[in-house]
Parts: sequence; structure tokens; C-alpha cells
Amino acid sequence: MFYSANDYYLSAFKGLKHKIINIDLPITLGIFTLFIQSTYEIATLQGIGYMDSLIGLVFFLLIGKWYQSKTYQALSFERDYKSYFPVAVTLVSGSGEQSIPLNKLEKGHRILIRNQELIPADATLLSGVAKIDYSFVTGESIPVPKKIGEMIYAGGRQSGSSIELEVIHQVEQSYLTQLWNQDKGFGKPDSSLGSIINKVSEYFTIIILAIGVTAGIYWLFYNPSLALYAFTSVLIIACPCALALTVPFTFGSTMRVFGRAGFYIKNTEVIENLSKINTIVFDKTGTITLNKSMDIRFVGNNLSGEDLLKIKFLASHSSHPLSTCIKESIAGDQRFEISDYQEIPSMGISGIVNGTRINLGSKKFITGKVDDAPNTSNVYCFINHHVAGYFSIANSYRPGLEAVIRELSKSHALYLLSGDNDSEKNNLGPLFGNDEYLRFNQSPQ
Repeated sequence: MFYSANDYYLSAFKGLKHKIINIDLPITLGIFTLFIQSTYEIATLQGIGYMDSLIGLVFFLLIGKWYQSKTYQALSFERDYKSYFPVAVTLVSGSGEQSIPLNKLEKGHRILIRNQELIPADATLLSGVAKIDYSFVTGESIPVPKKIGEMIYAGGRQSGSSIELEVIHQVEQSYLTQLWNQDKGFGKPDSSLGSIINKVSEYFTIIILAIGVTAGIYWLFYNPSLALYAFTSVLIIACPCALALTVPFTFGSTMRVFGRAGFYIKNTEVIENLSKINTIVFDKTGTITLNKSMDIRFVGNNLSGEDLLKIKFLASHSSHPLSTCIKESIAGDQRFEISDYQEIPSMGISGIVNGTRINLGSKKFITGKVDDAPNTSNVYCFINHHVAGYFSIANSYRPGLEAVIRELSKSHALYLLSGDNDSEKNNLGPLFGNDEYLRFNQSPQ
């Protein structure tokens, strides 16, 4: 049991080495005093010692550390970037296709990426129609079209038909890996300098040692046989075991409470620094917006129920997120005959649905005119030989967002970062109070 507490000894020694008195120093003094005093009494047959107290102290200290460790493991998101990558990839060679482990992927390999598969390494597009969803990396919710020969970064997800890529960087050297490891250069924050408990323990240890030495000297003159007992008794009784037990149980419980509320923190040092926060930065996609819900309305001529169902059926043939949004926004379900279906990347889709020509896409694709607001998510509709209008697609924000921002703005500076374009600037500007607090088209760096 004495050996089991070696983490406390090492922590106290490292603290002294860096001229820091932390909470583990008085604990170490208490444990050593208990052990030495008990061993001496038992060896000299002068008493039974305090081994039961020593075992109880170390046991509960270790239980506290175990509890905090288990809590951290359950809630930690400090996983390796490969945890999000596929275990294997499809390698394309002269002999055909074969599946190889991710760690065997090398520069120059040709790989096949299917619909909704994650791209594991930086590569160039060799063939196929690439529409890359970078939401995992940048938060950009709209897939980015890529042309033959263009670079595609690791972490993107293909939306649509299969594409063939040539790897130009190994997985460990990819852009995503660099981003993932970016914060490691700053090192782990040292809570011993900022922790209130360690600051208190610095004075606590000095005071306890002073009291113990004073008591020992006093009894050395009046009753020398009690001097050692007086000194060791002070160290044993004043061992800050309650304070030491409080730390892991408090942090562990706090992390669990936060986790149940959907608030995940990187490490326990964050808990201590929460009270110092004066600025809050919001991410847009998936944080203040609802991932699976969009605010969609049709602007233009009134469309019949049958026309809407035909539009829905045409949109269902495309994997583009905007087509999916339109499909899900129209109630009902009916199948039609479709012919002459075409999907032009970055432009739109068209087809003849039950004898009716329907085109859906950008303003330029439908009307031949350049869109005055290229950053807006508008899908124009051509049906029954004329332009009927357009679907205006906007983000759907989480309920209660306005109240939360209003309350937080009373005591904190609020900012918004997004990898998306600034199509939501007019909606978010009044919410945050000033357009200067909004940053769009941002990269993870």
C-alpha cells in the first residue's frame, strides 16, 4: 500500500525540483510519517502503529484518482485522428481493386472513394465527379465541387458517385493530421501554478512544518520522550487528505454533470478556468444550427400539389444536400416516370417527370443570368415552360438561441466563426449585435 502511493511521491518531488510546493507534498509527508512511525513502533514493540490509518488514507486517495480517471476516459474526446478514418481503403492497381489497411497507404497509390466515404489522405482527383463535404474539417455544410487534377484534402467526404484519387501525402503528413496535432506544440496546461488548492497547500505545508517543529522543540525541553511523537502527530493529523480527496471527486463529478448536459470539456484544468472566461466564440454549423433541419420556403408562383410532388421526385434522384433539403421539405410521396435526367455539377439537375420538363439549380442554370447574391442558398425552378420561382434555403437555428445570446452578452464578448459563406450574415448580425463579431469563410487554422 505504501508503494501504491508512488504517484504522490513523484509529484511532490517534481514540484520541489521546479521550486513548487503542491498539494502532494504534505500528503507525502503524512504518508511517510505514518509509515516510518508505525514501522518504528512495531519493530521496537512500543506500540501497534498506525498501519490501518495509512492503508485507509492511501486507499481512499487512490479511489479518488480512479474515479476521476474513469470519468475522464468515459467523456474524453482526445482520440487519435485515425479513429475517424476507415480501417481499410480500396486500392486500384493494374490487377484490379483490393482492400488494404490504412497504415499501408503510401504516396502514389490510387484509391477508390465511394459515396459517403471519408478521404484518408491528401490526394488529387483522377476521375469522377467529386463533391466533397468538408464539414468534418471546416464546418462548411455545402459540398465543394472539384475538377480533375485538383487537390482534395484528407477529412473530406465524397457525396455522389465513386471517384478515383492519387495519394500525394501519407496519412501522417496530411493537412488534417497537421491540424489535429497543432495544439500539441503548446503543451498540456499546468494546473499546479493556477490551482487554488496548490496555492493554499504552499502556505499550508510551511505552516504545518513550522507548527510541527515548534511542538517538537517545546517537548524536547520539557519531556524529550514525547518530542518525536509531538512532531509526527502534527504531520499525521494535519495531512490534507480531505482536501486531496475533494479534488478528484469534485472534478470527476463535475465532468459527469457537464457530460450529461452535453457540455464536454477537454481536461480538468478547463473546470478551474471556466470562471475566468470573458469571451465566447460560437461555431455556426451544428452548434447554433440544427444539422437535420433547414428553413425552406418557395418564393414565386403558386405551385400545385402535383407539381410539388414532381419536383420532389426529381430532387430525390440527386445526392446534393440542397436537393435533399427540397425533397424532405415537400410532404407526400408519389412515384412518376422520369426520362432525360441530367445532373450538371455546380449547376443543377433536369429531367422530364411524367411529361413535364423540370429544371432545378442555380440562377444562371435556370435563367442564364448571374446571381446577384452568389452566397445565398437559392435553388431556382423551371417548370411548365417558365421560371416558377426559387426555393430559399436558410439554416434553422436552435430553439432558445436568441435568449441564450442575449443573456451571455451581458457578461461576455460574443463572436461567431464559420467555414460557410456569409449568406446568414443578415440573420446573425442583429443577434450578435454587430457584423464585426461575425467571421465567415474561415479555415481551421
